[in-house]
Amino acid sequence: MCKCPVKELLKAHTQKGYEFVAKGIRSSGEKTEVKVNAQKFPDNFDNYHFKIVQLAQRFLDGEKHLMY
Repeated sequence: MCKCPVKELLKAHTQKGYEFVAKGIRSSGEKTEVKVNAQKFPDNFDNYHFKIVQLAQRFLDGEKHLMY
């Protein structure tokens, strides 16, 4: 499991070549770090991962009644 700041995820999806390091923990309890960039997310027909990050940002900004 990794902690990925929403603002960093947005940059990874919108800024070509952008990447960041996410800190996490493995199921064994060992700490780890993962480089995150747009290529880490599987392709899909509706850009699902980007839409979910945008939705999360809107929630954190206090918007109500959000729908995907």
